[in-house]
Amino acid sequence: MSDARRYRVVRQLGTGLSGDVYMAETDSGTVAVRQFRPQYPPDSAEAQTDRYGFLAAARRAATLENPQIAQVFDVIDEEGGAFVVAEYVAGATLESCLSKQRFSTERAHCLLRRIADALDYAHKQGVIHGDLKPSNVFVLPDERVKVADFAISPRARAARRSFPPEWGHFYLSPEHLLAPETIGPWSDQYSLAAIAYHLYTGQPPFSAAAGDLDSAIRFDDVVAPSTIRPGLSQNTDRVLLKALSREPEQRYASIALFMDELEASIAIATTPQRSEKLSPTLLWLGAGAVLLALLAVVLFLTLPGMRLTSPIIIKPPSPKEPTVLIPPPKKVSKPHAPVDSAGTGTPAVAPPVPPSAPPKPPTKVSNVPVERVISGQMEIAVFSRGERPIDRDSHFGYLDATLGEMGSGDLSAMVKVDGPAPRGKLTLEWCLDGLCQGQKTVYPNQKMQYGDEPTAGHYTIKLRMNSKTIQTFEFQITP
Repeated sequence: MSDARRYRVVRQLGTGLSGDVYMAETDSGTVAVRQFRPQYPPDSAEAQTDRYGFLAAARRAATLENPQIAQVFDVIDEEGGAFVVAEYVAGATLESCLSKQRFSTERAHCLLRRIADALDYAHKQGVIHGDLKPSNVFVLPDERVKVADFAISPRARAARRSFPPEWGHFYLSPEHLLAPETIGPWSDQYSLAAIAYHLYTGQPPFSAAAGDLDSAIRFDDVVAPSTIRPGLSQNTDRVLLKALSREPEQRYASIALFMDELEASIAIATTPQRSEKLSPTLLWLGAGAVLLALLAVVLFLTLPGMRLTSPIIIKPPSPKEPTVLIPPPKKVSKPHAPVDSAGTGTPAVAPPVPPSAPPKPPTKVSNVPVERVISGQMEIAVFSRGERPIDRDSHFGYLDATLGEMGSGDLSAMVKVDGPAPRGKLTLEWCLDGLCQGQKTVYPNQKMQYGDEPTAGHYTIKLRMNSKTIQTFEFQITP
């Protein structure tokens, strides 16, 4: 291992559960050095186990090479202590940004997508963060992000038997408190959803319950985001509340799927209503117009030669017949009345002819961009064995008598369109347990068959319009 003395400490940057953090200089530049702090008496067996967990986690984090992850350069294990040497990031943390400004939906989603990409990459390498929160996400001036401190926090170590209450924070998953041994990628998904909730609403989940945060995370329900920020859609509510489910198995199969759904919920949201409040510019323009009109009247009445000597009496118009909006029916020649079959010569009474219905007004063609199609106008429908519909987010056994026992071609999907066909290219992509077949063009209200023979697993179908994901459909076939 490298010698810690080769790093020249400049100043202390902060402290945390994982240990104190210092800025240090080397021959090649500035780095951040975190010194391990044991959570148990230094000579105890628990302290040695904790130290081993810290070093093992740091070595796993050192395998990550991603531009959106703060890189670990060196892991030092020596008699004087244990250290992690990592990339020094000069940007502000997301925590400090949240305390100073409110994020637009578009900017929030851009940052979330970059954080999610970093987490998704790490998960594919077998590394979880385990303690994701705004204080270890750095936002650079060009809006790039750097996620730091992968796996090294004591909160991320699944080997512990209990969770001290003082370790809690707003972005911690319920399993951290209830069953630390079950911490996994789904826990990072919960923390990312909690950060998204804060970015969209201006406050984290359970912020009102800060006095008893531990109990709130364990037992309370999360308030729908749209009740705090009315501009959010119910689709966004559904996505965030699913990712914030107390039970990990009720969340999305991966962070990538969560972000696809979140992106779709924003893409298909209805256009926000225009504010009724007039801007100061419009108010000044209106006031100016009124003053000019009054000035014109005053000049007209007071200038020489313009003074009125007698009032002008405006007579009301003579009454006229009301205008007929619907033209009278055309005169139609009456047919000869038929004679009854009894031969009496009495004309039979013909049934009255119903008046013709007024013409229907022309259909108004909507000029709403196709990207703003709401879920009620376009949706994915999935079928088993021809016509048996599969419910969204449902699960059923592979040998289920109604939906299971499928062969090749028995699983299909279609894009139901209620109204005019969209003027964009539609594609569907089938994914099984995160592995996707590739996009295929689909036409409205026409079925597309799943190419392979269905097997047990988690299915996700992505609907894209002009290469932009606008909706996903998930279900699960159990063994």
